[in-house]
Amino acid sequence: MKIGQIDEGDGLLRNSQRSVRDVDENAGVACRPGQPVPDYYVTLIEHLPEPAVLVAPDASIKVMNARFSQVSALRPGDPLKSVFAGKSWEEIEPVFRAARAGVLSSFDRPLFHEGVCLFAKGASLTPLRFHGAEQAHVLIQFDGAVEDRPPRLPAITPGGHEAAWLGHFPDKAIFIGGTNCAETVWKMLQRETGGRVPFAEVEQCLIRSRAGDLAILHMAPVEPNTDMEEGPTLVWEVRLVPFGSPGEEPRPVMAIARGEVPCPVEIEENRRLAALDSLTELANRRAFLRFLKRALSSADRPRSSRDLAVLYIDLDEFKKVNDIGGHEAGDTMLLKVAACLRHIAGPGEIAARIGGDEFALALSVKSKAEVTRRASEILDGLDRIRVEVGSRVFTIGASVGAAYLDRRQEVENVDLAQILKLADAACLKGKRLGGRTAHVITVDSQQLPNQAREVTHRPIESSHFQTGDLALYCLPVVCLKRNDICGEEILLRIGGEQEQEEYSARSLVSAAERDGYIAQVDSWTLDQVMDAASERTGRRWLTVNVSVLSAADPVFRRVLAYRLRMNPLLASRLCLEISERDFLREPSTVESFFHFIKGFGCQTAIDDFSGNWPLLARVARIRPDWIKLDAGLVRGIESDEVKAQLLDVLANALDDLGSRVIAKHVESADAAALLKTMKIAAAQGYHYGRPQAWPCAPARQDR
Repeated sequence: MKIGQIDEGDGLLRNSQRSVRDVDENAGVACRPGQPVPDYYVTLIEHLPEPAVLVAPDASIKVMNARFSQVSALRPGDPLKSVFAGKSWEEIEPVFRAARAGVLSSFDRPLFHEGVCLFAKGASLTPLRFHGAEQAHVLIQFDGAVEDRPPRLPAITPGGHEAAWLGHFPDKAIFIGGTNCAETVWKMLQRETGGRVPFAEVEQCLIRSRAGDLAILHMAPVEPNTDMEEGPTLVWEVRLVPFGSPGEEPRPVMAIARGEVPCPVEIEENRRLAALDSLTELANRRAFLRFLKRALSSADRPRSSRDLAVLYIDLDEFKKVNDIGGHEAGDTMLLKVAACLRHIAGPGEIAARIGGDEFALALSVKSKAEVTRRASEILDGLDRIRVEVGSRVFTIGASVGAAYLDRRQEVENVDLAQILKLADAACLKGKRLGGRTAHVITVDSQQLPNQAREVTHRPIESSHFQTGDLALYCLPVVCLKRNDICGEEILLRIGGEQEQEEYSARSLVSAAERDGYIAQVDSWTLDQVMDAASERTGRRWLTVNVSVLSAADPVFRRVLAYRLRMNPLLASRLCLEISERDFLREPSTVESFFHFIKGFGCQTAIDDFSGNWPLLARVARIRPDWIKLDAGLVRGIESDEVKAQLLDVLANALDDLGSRVIAKHVESADAAALLKTMKIAAAQGYHYGRPQAWPCAPARQDR
């Protein structure tokens, strides 16, 4: 807390707009030399969380708080400069003079203590001008100060005992220096290192050492290491240890030089890299499990008010990004995913990459409901990611599985890998249901291995594809102007009630695309639709989803062309739709396919349009007959005025571009009534009817 941030309710000063603070005239207190500081200023300083002192214009300490006493042995009346090493006071003194003149100032470089290497990482200086004083007192708050004051290094008084001290050090060279200590040490190091030691660095270390600090300086490598596999780079290390009494001038210094010390910067970097994924710089699997071990073995865990959730995130269709956009696009996508997860992970939490397209998070939560909410945040964040490669735009989704551990669980002997495996099993279940889902499982530490086996089921394999496994359903599409059914969307389902519970059509399509059977699935679907449609009368058109892989398949195109030539009237009742995601990834393929089927008289549609304004130009170029809005654009508009206004603007823009709009997932009469006031031609959803087995003639449902 800085002085300008203190609440008036605390009875303290609040005024961050003036560079010089004036005491309230009602107090009637003037603080001149020899007079005490007003009581409320003493209270203010004591309540500050950082070490703080009020310094008089002559640089003597007037008031200090308890935190400052922990890091310094000074008392009121002592000169401020005595808390610092000589060089640190020289650096901060001009800033102090500016504050004394009334300028709000800060010092953002390290400050060194008279008895330890580091005193504070910086300081804020606030001028406080009392009535009748020509110069301001200065309130100094120290940022990042050490918590406890270490004892001063014991003084070593030379005088016949140097040889005994030197005998304890097996290093290459030790010198006891006086007046010319810096030059002596520098010359020695120049000789030993081949002239690679800067004199200024030696001199700075000497200044700190003579002020009472133990100074350590690492020099140039003895021999630069060109092959990291052979070991770390070896560098020169110089330790300057103060001798004699503090008042002795010049104070002697012992310099200890070692020439085969592993480079500390390199060691720290290797330690950091050993715990990080090389691409995303998130924690790796080993570091993630170490974090879990610390979190679960904490002695305070049973008394904590927070639970632990382990989330496993598996990206959906990441292979397409790599295969179509190239590995550079894949790396860019992974970096954006990592940035999203890093943003979601808060203090005391961790995000990790534990596989190629697999990530994990350990979150501190209050309840199981919070796990679900934060998993939804992950899915929403990933939905906003876009990677452009030429004319293509790639998006990404994910399946999320979470293992929730109540803080009261006994988990001391639990295998951490089993917890991660349980989260993975929950993720796999969502994957089989089509992806873009989140599943949360409460961990039972007594039954953990069995839990993972129970959640894990066989994955669907499209290589075992049989047409008897598939079924078609239809969902009515209602014309809002006439309030009547104008079309039907044909939905692919997996036959059998048990299979429908475990596997969604999306999971079948994903598996078929992965294994190269998607054209077979799409061909079977279109054959069934056209066979049944040929026998039906009426003007209702039928919309069928086609994968972009099928759209690019020449065999699929030839078969489709043959069927349409056999029955030209059928084409006018057929609308083939491609998802926005496929359109963004393969715009040229979709544009070519739409041009191909329009030549036969078919209608075209872009499905799951997300409403991104930059995509309107791309949509305008191919001019589909229909735009089917993503469910997220429609859901909840009856209770969200701003969302409804944005949808109205978007619908007008799409209508101006020549595409009619279909709203999906309409579930209430209020939403349906609101959509009628917009430039939206048709709608579908449970409000108008639920999916029914096809072929059928769904009854008209007026609303």
